[in-house]
Amino acid sequence: MSGSHTLRIPASHLGRRPEPERRLRLLEQVRAKLKTRHYSQRTEEAYCDWIRRFVLFHDRQHPSTMGEQEIAAFLTDLATVRNVSASTQNQALHALLFLYRQVLGRNVGLVADITAAKRGRRLPTVLFISEVRSILLRMRGVPRLCASLMYGSGLRVSECVRLRVKDIDFERAEILVRCGKGDRDRRVPLPRMAVPALRVHLERTRRRFDRDLRAGVSAPPLPNALARKLPRPLATGSGSVCFRLLGSTSRKNQVSADVTISTRQQFSARLRLPCCCALEWDKQARHLPFASPFFRDPSVGE
Repeated sequence: MSGSHTLRIPASHLGRRPEPERRLRLLEQVRAKLKTRHYSQRTEEAYCDWIRRFVLFHDRQHPSTMGEQEIAAFLTDLATVRNVSASTQNQALHALLFLYRQVLGRNVGLVADITAAKRGRRLPTVLFISEVRSILLRMRGVPRLCASLMYGSGLRVSECVRLRVKDIDFERAEILVRCGKGDRDRRVPLPRMAVPALRVHLERTRRRFDRDLRAGVSAPPLPNALARKLPRPLATGSGSVCFRLLGSTSRKNQVSADVTISTRQQFSARLRLPCCCALEWDKQARHLPFASPFFRDPSVGE
């Protein structure tokens, strides 16, 4: 449903980086709505990227001048030309529905005439215990520690690099994962094999935190305005993230990239496995490697 005249968005308004001071721009309005509804940062990034690609696909026309037909054309192109998966196409659809319903205030109905991406069935790749042990023994440094925690505790990459000192309980041999997928907290076992290296790493983290404070480097931000409510974690370092490699205030994305790239490269190089293999916990295979005392204390329950 196109308007009588074509309203185009300047290319400078479609940057990938947030610009809060430009609150009237389309993508900044989308980010503000997402933050108001407490969507995760990953969802915010994905939705803004799909909206940006939708606008560029239609030659920078403003979404207010478009409707169901343009949405259907974009989603069909994803399936037929770009060969995306069904889940990717579905994510793009939800991003556009959020744009129209929550940001533009338009009730977009059923988007018809969409060529749906074919949804196939895939079997998970499960490694033997000896293969995982061989990989972990050949990894070094922070990526090895992160890989051990992800495999032994069932952490996602984003959850691992967001771990804070206060959420690791050595006495109970467990980790408290905060704001996981779906904004839910959960407790997971702390793998026994990772405890010595983790203690050494946390001691280095504490010394680096003290040096940063003396040098005037600001502490990592706490979520949901906790820095104003609970200043003590910032002063003592218990709120500091575990895998902050440098003294900067925003290293989560870089650490996540370092861990992911290093893990995949070492997976491929050491055992000649495809890089698509993941260290994240596969619920369908939870009975395979996790019963081994090599990864956790069997006395610790689920």
